[in-house]
Amino acid sequence: MSPLFGKKTVKKEKLSKTPVVDKATDQDEKNNISLSNIHFDTYLQPYITEKSNALSADNKYVFIVLKRSNKALIKQLVEKNYKVKVDKINIIFLNVAPTRFGFKKTSTRKGGYKKAIVTLKEGYKIDLAI
Repeated sequence: MSPLFGKKTVKKEKLSKTPVVDKATDQDEKNNISLSNIHFDTYLQPYITEKSNALSADNKYVFIVLKRSNKALIKQLVEKNYKVKVDKINIIFLNVAPTRFGFKKTSTRKGGYKKAIVTLKEGYKIDLAI
């Protein structure tokens, strides 16, 4: 018989008892992400519209972020690259919308994205003029 259809011989190793890890330290490791290998432009792009410009009067700025990024990563990126202090972050996920076009009404999907509304502490501002 060929090895594809032959009998599997897998030895099961005994599981060694692992020490219990404190949950607080585990959460700290997840939040402390190294920013050395992250490209800033791919993770965080300013979202400039009339509504987002009106929010900047309230110290709120809107960014488009990657779908896999979380609040801790967004906070670290904004604080490092704009040299400001972040107070709060709200995340909005815009779903993929189905669309139809053409003579035969072929259906496609329009891409969704994730927005982050970043509120800065008093006294800090970001200049997003393009």
